[in-house]
Amino acid sequence: MARTKWPKDIDERKIRSRERVRQQAIRNALEAIGTGSWLNDNDSFNHSRTLDDPEAVKRAHELLRILLHGKAGYKMGQKEIDMEVLCANLLANKSRVLVTQKPIAISLNRNDWTKSRYTRAGYFTIELVDMMEKRGFLMHKEGIYDKNNPKKSRRSRIWPTQKFTVL
Repeated sequence: MARTKWPKDIDERKIRSRERVRQQAIRNALEAIGTGSWLNDNDSFNHSRTLDDPEAVKRAHELLRILLHGKAGYKMGQKEIDMEVLCANLLANKSRVLVTQKPIAISLNRNDWTKSRYTRAGYFTIELVDMMEKRGFLMHKEGIYDKNNPKKSRRSRIWPTQKFTVL
């Protein structure tokens, strides 16, 4: 039995239909950013993440200098490490498209940033988050603490903006 070929216009309609579905999925993902369900599907801040690429480390240090421009009195040693860890966490989902990246759950309570052999980042990371948000490098959704029902408590969420990923 001979196979019948599909008409060319049917194949083109399928392609257009797939493209419409793809575009709708992107629109839906963009609309979901910042909503409750998207924020609850997050990654935790990881103190041991590092930037592997020396060029990325250099860019993180340049961004730190941009953020600290005009502010005197900062020693750069630990601040550079804090910036590297923060950038590594924001870029951890680099293989994903910006639309599908997960937010990072981070504590902005200074008491949670005690120094130990397991943590590389220091409490200056909290200030970096504030500075980066003010300059438009990341978005931030404030967490809540409910002492009556701890299950309702949420850490703050941060995620990179297009401005950050272009750097």
